[in-house]
Amino acid sequence: MALKEDSFSKEKIDAAFPENELNLQKRILKGKHEELHQSINDVKNSNDIIIQTNNNRAAKKNKIESKNKSDRTLPAPKYYDQLKSFVLFYGFPRSGQSLVGAIMDAHPHMTIPHDFNIVGGWIKPSQWKSNKKDLFNALYARSRDRCGNRKKLAGNRRNFFIPKLYQGSYQDYIQIIGDMSGQRLTQAYIKDFNKAKKTVGSIRQFVGMPIKFIMVLRNPFDTVATQVLRTLKAKARRKSGKSRDGTMTEVDQTNLTKVLNKRIRSYLKAVEANKKLYRLYKNQTLILYLNEIVNSPDTEIMKLCNFLGVECSKKYISLCSDIVNEQLSVTRKQIQWTEHQKDMILNKISKIKWLRKFKFIDT
Repeated sequence: MALKEDSFSKEKIDAAFPENELNLQKRILKGKHEELHQSINDVKNSNDIIIQTNNNRAAKKNKIESKNKSDRTLPAPKYYDQLKSFVLFYGFPRSGQSLVGAIMDAHPHMTIPHDFNIVGGWIKPSQWKSNKKDLFNALYARSRDRCGNRKKLAGNRRNFFIPKLYQGSYQDYIQIIGDMSGQRLTQAYIKDFNKAKKTVGSIRQFVGMPIKFIMVLRNPFDTVATQVLRTLKAKARRKSGKSRDGTMTEVDQTNLTKVLNKRIRSYLKAVEANKKLYRLYKNQTLILYLNEIVNSPDTEIMKLCNFLGVECSKKYISLCSDIVNEQLSVTRKQIQWTEHQKDMILNKISKIKWLRKFKFIDT
């Protein structure tokens, strides 16, 4: 009976063994599945950490970039501590002042915005008149905004955008700051010489540093002709017939005569005002000739930097020279002049040392 029970017990165990082996295999597979699931969760959690870390880094980077952008927008007062001179332009419109101003503004240590009109703004209530640092920031903001416009119009040859330099920005500090509004300063002296003189003196006292002046000169006949051509509306120019050599027909010339005479009179008034200005600020004035800038940009840019007392690298000179047109625009040939109109200008400029070199026909 006992043997039977043992046999039965063994048979039962033998019969149960495969099931026990299957359960064991299931438990093993379940364990492996749990381990795999845990590994997946670990990887997922790790990725979450990485993503969160990257997000934190991106947020930190954006915060830094935002801070840097803010710094570029309004430089801290310490960046003005090395200022040497305040620059103003006087002279004639359409003479190359915008080109020179753009070259100066591209220097790592110069801020020269286009047409800020400090003289005109001086007689009006302005926020920047309360503190010179506010004025410097206003000039810098104008330079920055102008640079944004230059980038948008980079293909325009009159835009004077200089890539890879510092238009609208600076490097480490600013040494030269000022305003490229030469025509406006001259017009202020034409309107009221003594008042304009007093205004410039007030600006000098306000900024607390020497003022240096720049006058850019172009052939007077080209200066006047460019003004005449720009006065005409594009529609009027398209309608007016032109001969094959580009000069206006007699009918068109009749329409231009009044405009030309008016521009000549304005130019002659500017000559008188600039003559007085040069006499008044001769020792602080640098005269640059547009034809010399075109013919020898490297030499003229170096002359400009030496006058202002700033260093200029070979890279700066090279990149600035690249935007100078190889050929000077000779607009005087695009309109017809009477001998009387030519003589009006020649008689005036022949008496002035820094203008008498110009002729209607270049030799």
